[in-house]
Amino acid sequence: MISLTFLTLLASAAVGQTLVPVQDFEAGSPNPSVWVVNIPNDNASVQLSDATPQTGRQSLKLHYKFVANGSFQYLGIPVKTKIQAPVHKLRFALRGNGSKCSYGVQITD
Repeated sequence: MISLTFLTLLASAAVGQTLVPVQDFEAGSPNPSVWVVNIPNDNASVQLSDATPQTGRQSLKLHYKFVANGSFQYLGIPVKTKIQAPVHKLRFALRGNGSKCSYGVQITD
């Protein structure tokens, strides 16, 4: 299995201001879920992990295995987060395993 660790999502209210965590997967975070397209459901799982956090005590860990052939394959982990202030910059940290798989982030305002 391939694994990625999604870490803290940070927001900055203005250029030069301190970054503020808006989702750090700490206490009170919802249990994450994963959805898949064109791979078996059993080939993907997501969980909170304390193995390699960027900041804090936890991160989000994703395991997945794409199949060798077939249609375009992808998966998603919805993480709904409300930000209660104007935001000028969003940052996130991602740690991969060198598999050279592509990733994307979708933000809905």
